[in-house]
This record gives sequence, structure tokens and C-alpha cells, in this order.
Amino acid sequence: MDRWSWAAEDPAVPGPSTGPSWARNLGPIRTLADAPAPRDAVDRVALQLNREATEQWRDLIDLTHTPVLGLRRTGWHHREDCLIAGALTTMAVRVRDLPREGTSLHSRVERYLKRHSQRLDPFETCQVYTGPRLDPRQTRGWWLWAMPQAQAWLAAGGQAFVIDFL
Repeated sequence: MDRWSWAAEDPAVPGPSTGPSWARNLGPIRTLADAPAPRDAVDRVALQLNREATEQWRDLIDLTHTPVLGLRRTGWHHREDCLIAGALTTMAVRVRDLPREGTSLHSRVERYLKRHSQRLDPFETCQVYTGPRLDPRQTRGWWLWAMPQAQAWLAAGGQAFVIDFL
């Protein structure tokens, strides 16, 4: 079993925790104590909220300066019998500000996950969602990639969508 194969497993079975994973070969873990001064209002508010939330705010990991990949596993919608797709994320910065090595790692993991899945139109896989329908061909992020277990569940009448819509 390789290190990302757990991401393709059945979402009903508990697996490794989700959230950021440190990409140690791309750089060290940086804490808020190491962070540069906030550059804009968003950074200032985020820092202030962290300071107010805990006295140990200096020990919190700075996700804008620590190279991380995040994987949110697929989960169940809280009100309907509908799977909500997982997501692969990276550092909490604008795409243009990502380090080249971080973008490369994200792309490699994304290719691995897609290699084991099938692309589907999310509006065809969930009848519960009643919001505006976008044309997935025009919106790259609105495709749903289903692993074999999810494909079998959908074929048996299950539903899935890309976001938690309620």
C-alpha cells in the first residue's frame, strides 16, 4: 500500500485523520511566532482571532508559511443521504504565491487520485441539491471524481455532490 492509497478507501470506514499534512521535504514547520507581520486586513483579523482564541497562539502552525497538503475525506451530508466529495488542498495562500515545489507536489497527488477515479457531473449525481446548476465544462472545480467504492454506491442509486450545500 502506498502512502496515498488510504484516500481511495470507503468513506464509511474510519481512516487517517483529515487535514493538513506537512510536506517536510519542501520546508520546515513555521508557527505564528515565526510569521512575518500581517500584510493585509485578512491576515490581521486572522492573527487577532488566534490571539483571542488561545494563550498558546504563538505555537499554532502558520499554514500560509508551512508547506502542507490537505485532504478532506469524503463524508456524509448531515441532513440527506448524499455523499459530499472530499477535497485536496494546499497552503492557505493565493495560487500565484504558492512555492513551485508545493504546486508540483499538489499536482502529483491530484494525478494519483484521479488515476483511480472516474470524472462525473455533480449535478447528475445528486437530486437533493436545488441550487443553481453550473455547466461543469466551464467550471473546472465542479467535476466530481469518484473512486470505485463511490462509483458502485452511485450505481446502486446513491447520491453525491462536490460541496456541503445545506
